[in-house]
Amino acid sequence: MEDEALSKLVSLRERLGCYSNAILGMLNAHNMHLVPRDVLETLINDLPEKTFSVYLVHDCFGTHANYCEDIKKLYLTIMNRLSHSKIYRCFLEDACGDFLNNPSSARASNLDLGIRILTLSK
Repeated sequence: MEDEALSKLVSLRERLGCYSNAILGMLNAHNMHLVPRDVLETLINDLPEKTFSVYLVHDCFGTHANYCEDIKKLYLTIMNRLSHSKIYRCFLEDACGDFLNNPSSARASNLDLGIRILTLSK
């Protein structure tokens, strides 16, 4: 089951142009071959020198003050990776369907109408 999830994360890399740090939590000696070497190297090199706890509360996270710089570095690395990926385009395609490629489609017309209604209701 875990190998399936790992394979899915690796395959999403092709579609999205980025990969999840969750890959590291799923690795073991039997499934390491499923992950491309360059992805493994990047994920491992992005890890901070020391391990530390991160506490998640709703939409925030925190850690001991000594590790704030490490959290900031990880966060910026992940945001940079996302900004160079195709993930935002995939979100738009999933949300808007044909609108991006075919603005005259029926779904695009409905989306356009919905946007106009929302704009007028403000």
